[in-house]
Amino acid sequence: MTGAAILAIVVATSELNDPATAIMIGAAGEALGSDVAIRLLGADQPEEADPLRIERETGAGAVVSLVWRDASRLRARVRLHVAASGHTTTRELVFAEADTRVERGRTLGLAAASMWPEIRAPAVAEAARSPAVPPPGAPPKTAEPGTAAPPAAPAPRPSEPSPASAAVPTEMVRAALAARAVPGFALGLVGLGAAGGVRTVGARVESLFGVGGSWSLRAALLARTGPISALGGGTLWTYALAGGVDWWPAALRAGELARFGMRADAMAMRHQVSGAAAAGESESRSRYLPAFDLMAQMALRASARIDLLAAVGTEAEPGGTDIRTGSPPMVATTIPVFQLVAEVGLRVGF
Repeated sequence: MTGAAILAIVVATSELNDPATAIMIGAAGEALGSDVAIRLLGADQPEEADPLRIERETGAGAVVSLVWRDASRLRARVRLHVAASGHTTTRELVFAEADTRVERGRTLGLAAASMWPEIRAPAVAEAARSPAVPPPGAPPKTAEPGTAAPPAAPAPRPSEPSPASAAVPTEMVRAALAARAVPGFALGLVGLGAAGGVRTVGARVESLFGVGGSWSLRAALLARTGPISALGGGTLWTYALAGGVDWWPAALRAGELARFGMRADAMAMRHQVSGAAAAGESESRSRYLPAFDLMAQMALRASARIDLLAAVGTEAEPGGTDIRTGSPPMVATTIPVFQLVAEVGLRVGF
């Protein structure tokens, strides 16, 4: 069997013995026919598997990698790499919650098989061009004296693709291949603290929408508070509405357990200060201003849906904020341009 008749399929190591994986391999084998061998391989990170190495070591004509893009296994990415041309094809499949694991496995197998014709035609053409050659050293056959030479055996015809191999994918597969990927969704709850001028602690709630690859769009609402001793019992409240991006590059993953990334937000911030003025009356003042943050973050996987989060970085507000008291007003303390921020919490994926 030639290398062009081998298809390698790479899945996560934890899915090698999954019944849905067996169904996927069976569906792909049925669609491709008996003249195509399928090799199932496991990898901790299938998206990072090197198709060139796999093709070289297994003799495969193509490598298909399967990556589940969410913990609920509703979104899958199927990527085909062709050995002969180096061409890569990527397809996104979206399932409904009502689809059983059997249906999902069969759909994935048929989707992988539907990508096979991209490399199958060159193999057939090569077989048609290659004449039958006798083994090296084998003497030519001659007729014995007085007998007629046997008729020459007809040249073998190249094998035709089996009807299953050439079949059009089912309606279910076509619909899945045509569907656009639905962004992943997650909710987080984080405790945080900031140090700079006035020390504050508080919490942030956030939502994230995956936009493909390692990137997510995010929106968050935070509140924190802390005492202002210079005001004789004064208090600072800080509120912010934030929006930005999360980045979790594949190169910074530590297997299945830990991920490392970066986060950046633009914020609409409000500082609310209350305390006793020089005359002894309680006063409250507020200020609105833009702000930004840049954080290095880490996520530890606690379960299939839950990540534990930790982050540290800086928060910046143009010009800083002076807090004054007395008559005439004098600067009691300042919220500086840059503050150190640390966070810890959890995030739940859906």
